[in-house]
Amino acid sequence: MQSYQQCLSGPLLDRIDLHIEVPRVPCCNLSASGDGEPSAAIRARLEVARNIQPERLNQFGLHCNSQMQAQHIRKFCMVDGQGQKLLEMVTNRLGLSARSHSRILKMALHQKVTNFKKL
Repeated sequence: MQSYQQCLSGPLLDRIDLHIEVPRVPCCNLSASGDGEPSAAIRARLEVARNIQPERLNQFGLHCNSQMQAQHIRKFCMVDGQGQKLLEMVTNRLGLSARSHSRILKMALHQKVTNFKKL
């Protein structure tokens, strides 16, 4: 994976919001019948999060999180002291750009809203 990432430029990688490693699934698990979460439940959570965005951002003339500017991110994407230390450490260690920093904050906001509504 690292050799593949080295072929991509930093500015291009900077525009990809999520980077996750997905482990290889063992062959015996491919045909196993599992009780995964149904798509309808995932879709319902996504719709709740999407409906919250316009409600929260309407006063600024915005429709969704991707339209948020720095002032909106500072207002809605605040982190506590421990989160701030972690974010600083990751940003420094990985050499993340300001754009990546903002994307992390927006993704954390989305995750917080989604998890809150799930409870």
